[in-house]
Amino acid sequence: MKGRFTFLVHALSPVHRSVMGIRNLKGGLALGLRDGTSAFDVGKVCDLSLDTPDGTIEGVVMGVPMLPAQVLEDQGRCLSRMARAVHEVQALGPLGAVGLGSLCAVVGGRGEALAAQLSVPVTTGAAASAW
Repeated sequence: MKGRFTFLVHALSPVHRSVMGIRNLKGGLALGLRDGTSAFDVGKVCDLSLDTPDGTIEGVVMGVPMLPAQVLEDQGRCLSRMARAVHEVQALGPLGAVGLGSLCAVVGGRGEALAAQLSVPVTTGAAASAW
């Protein structure tokens, strides 16, 4: 294996949040009984793998099931959930980078606040920073 990364996303709609709950066997989230702000609602969306001439790069997309309005209203909570998501992936092995998608890239100064909490590089959310 060449390396590992994680990419953080948030829920785009209540339906998307419910799907995140189904994928992670979180009934309250799946049924709309929880609003996605609990630290325990964070979970894996999918795994990615890319074979290169130098080896395999593996990625884990992690979901913070907060809706866009929730993310903007409580950026501190979202930042905390993002850090939890990264720590869950790090518990399975070392990471080379953390990528940020959508509003996750806006929270905490374009990744700077998250990077201050982690020992792994965090992108700004721009494609060029990931490259």
